[in-house]
Amino acid sequence: MKTLLQQQWIVEGSPKTLQISGLSYTADFSKPVTERVTLLEKADGTPIKDTETYTVAVNDFMASGGDNYTVLKGKERVFGHADLEAFVNYVKETFKGGKITAEIEGRITNINN
Repeated sequence: MKTLLQQQWIVEGSPKTLQISGLSYTADFSKPVTERVTLLEKADGTPIKDTETYTVAVNDFMASGGDNYTVLKGKERVFGHADLEAFVNYVKETFKGGKITAEIEGRITNINN
C-alpha cells in the first residue's frame, strides 16, 4: 500500500494526487519519494502493515501500470463492471435519485517542509 501511494510522486512536481477511500495517510514532502508516507492506516485507525496483503479497487488503466503505478502490474486481478458503468451504478444505488452528498474526511495529510 505504501509503495502504491508513493508511486504517485515518482514524477517530481506532478500535480496528480491519488484519490483514496477506506484509509488515511500522512505524506512528508521533505523526505525522498520512497520514504514520504509516514503514517498509513485504515479508516477506523488500524495501522496498515507492510507485511499484510490488502485488496484494492482501481481502474483498468492503473491496474495495468498506467501513470507509473507499476506495483500493480502482474498482480492477481478480478474484473468487474467497466469503470464508468460501476460508478454510475454506485451513484444510482447509493443516492437513489436524491441529492448527491459528500463530506471532507481528511484522508490525506500533507506535510510541506
